[in-house]
Amino acid sequence: MATTYYNDLQKLYVAYFNRPADTGGLTYWEGVLEANGGDLSTVSASFSTSAEYTAIYGNKSNEEIVDAIYQNLFGRPAEATGKAYWVEQLNLKGFTIDEAVKIIGDAAQGSDATAYGNKVKAATAFTAALDTATEIAGYAGADALALAKAFLAGITTDASYAAAVAPTALNETIAGVVHAGTPFALTTALASLDAANDALTAFLVTADGDDDATTSATELQITGAVSTADGVVGGLAGYTVNQSTGVKAAILADTQLDNTLELAAAEKDYAAAVAAADKVAGLSAAIAAVTATGDAKDATKDALDDAVVVTAAAKVAYEGYNGGTAITIGDDGAVAGLIEVKANGDLGLVAGVTEAKNKGVTALLNSIVARESAELADNGAAVALADAELTVEVADLDADGTAALLLVGQGITLTADLAADVKPTAAQIIDERSALQANVDAAADGSQEQTDAQAALDTFNGLVTDFLGANDSPLSSAVTTEAGNVEVIQTKIDDLAEAVADLTEAQGLATELAGLKEAITFAQDSFTLHDYKLPVLLGASATATSGSDIYLADDVATSRIVNFGAAGDDVLYVGSGFTLNTTGDLTKGSNSALEVFFVKSGASTNVIVETSAFGSNSAAHEYLTITLTGVAPEQLKFENGIITHV
Repeated sequence: MATTYYNDLQKLYVAYFNRPADTGGLTYWEGVLEANGGDLSTVSASFSTSAEYTAIYGNKSNEEIVDAIYQNLFGRPAEATGKAYWVEQLNLKGFTIDEAVKIIGDAAQGSDATAYGNKVKAATAFTAALDTATEIAGYAGADALALAKAFLAGITTDASYAAAVAPTALNETIAGVVHAGTPFALTTALASLDAANDALTAFLVTADGDDDATTSATELQITGAVSTADGVVGGLAGYTVNQSTGVKAAILADTQLDNTLELAAAEKDYAAAVAAADKVAGLSAAIAAVTATGDAKDATKDALDDAVVVTAAAKVAYEGYNGGTAITIGDDGAVAGLIEVKANGDLGLVAGVTEAKNKGVTALLNSIVARESAELADNGAAVALADAELTVEVADLDADGTAALLLVGQGITLTADLAADVKPTAAQIIDERSALQANVDAAADGSQEQTDAQAALDTFNGLVTDFLGANDSPLSSAVTTEAGNVEVIQTKIDDLAEAVADLTEAQGLATELAGLKEAITFAQDSFTLHDYKLPVLLGASATATSGSDIYLADDVATSRIVNFGAAGDDVLYVGSGFTLNTTGDLTKGSNSALEVFFVKSGASTNVIVETSAFGSNSAAHEYLTITLTGVAPEQLKFENGIITHV
């Protein structure tokens, strides 16, 4: 929708008619201005000859017209000098009324300019608030326009403008105007209230984020979600839940900017650390290998943890299937009498053990095999990670690390013979450690040879451990540190974005909830504004009050209303789609229509409301009986599903 000339058009509506523009008029005249290049004179002239203008000013003298223009524009009558001038000009035809309106408005200064500007801004806010079909249609008729004029009449100062357009106040004004401009019909009002209540119910069913119609969100949960989400965002410095929306938005924007700048600085530091590492041959690749093998180790650890859980569950299941006898799984995966290590090193069932005889043993075996495999993979990943870390340490040396690494080189005796001043490579250290481990594995268990081999391995590993402790690996440590800083700041940014998204979603739900509740209030006000009490379900019995009561027929088989129509214009609504059978005889009903019967019962009337269409030949009648005590059938009227006392 175009908005180029909306402000100019609101000025004309305020000046001529002392009211905000209606949506249809604003759109129409906007189109006219778009077509004629924005020439307001044509629109202004049309306003001054319109039926609305004639109704307001047609019987007024020029003195009264000038006063009205000043009152519309500035909220005050014209001062004597200005009034005399403009009256004379109008009398002499020096200016037309539309020209006078424009000149007076454009020349406003001081408090007059403030008043005029505030009236135009308020008119704009009013028209924008007409954002539903009901509200747009309801801003019509003398009563609605009178309330809109009263709204503008009270606005002159900045304070009066702010108070008038505050959301609660403006909503109340719009509701009053629309009620005044909407013709009241009881059936329409009842349908509107039903629709508003149904809409709220449907919203609450889906507002909890699932499709389960048996569970619904509550109003308290929705408002609580806003408070919770606001509290999360409220961790920002200077941000508090009770601050205005504008202040919160400014703090949030400042924080997001600060976070972005902080991230940029951290990424710059990380790039510098990476650049420094790149200058050492192979170091960046080694650092990347540590990251990759570290991720792999995390994955194998997760897989091992899962496998351990599955094995524990399989053990419990087996014990439960087989009389509760406890079993023990050995370090090698064997289970006495059930599972053994075969000659080829694989695990298998003991001879004679079958699933038929030992229920659950197959699942137990499979889970243990999977656990053993996961454990081997995790051990292998741990070795790969340790080797990758060692490679980084050897490439990234400081003075202490260099001295310790030379000692490691002197400790290599099986796979290389290094001079005292030659630093070993990571591959040489790994090869030596592998060779020492092979000697341990090759020796007989418990032999002196194995003891000596293990001592040699331990000595060499001690030299490597001393080296790792002495070396600070400054370049790779800087890369790791700066990468961690980037991750921390990015996480902070992501967490804030998620919190803001949660808050936005919660606020959206709260806004929608408020709108639905407002629709219910609007529908309820339709009754109270026309001197009816709010509709209530009839139930088993009710006693009419001194006001105009509205009863909704319930699904109670028999019910009673005492004093129906005795005071006030009481109403009994049975629903749409019914016709009145004037015979008062249930046996003479239609077989194809839902009907209502008025059946005399002493001094009262039984209102028979069919729950299914039936005729005189039906085996069983299906209906509700509502007794109106002290009311004769001829005192009742039925129309559009509504029963009234006449």
